[in-house]
Amino acid sequence: HYHAKYTILWEGHPVTIYARIRPYAKELLSYCSSFCEVIVFTASVREYADKMLDVLDPEHRFIKYRLFRDSCTFINGNYVKDLNRSEE
Repeated sequence: HYHAKYTILWEGHPVTIYARIRPYAKELLSYCSSFCEVIVFTASVREYADKMLDVLDPEHRFIKYRLFRDSCTFINGNYVKDLNRSEE
């Protein structure tokens, strides 16, 4: 059972994504956004993660900023979420 299904292009090929949303995830986003800015920082590529975040927050009311793989630093074969880059 999945909550969202969408297709992205990955290296030029269509890939179907099936995603499940954790219980109360949307309610948590709503609650947190009522008293702070919610920022999602993921090492996922924008094409995949942006669509998933649109499932969680379709009206862009709760998530203030979205940072993706292009905001990470590539170190030793891994994408690292480097908060020092946020100052750039």
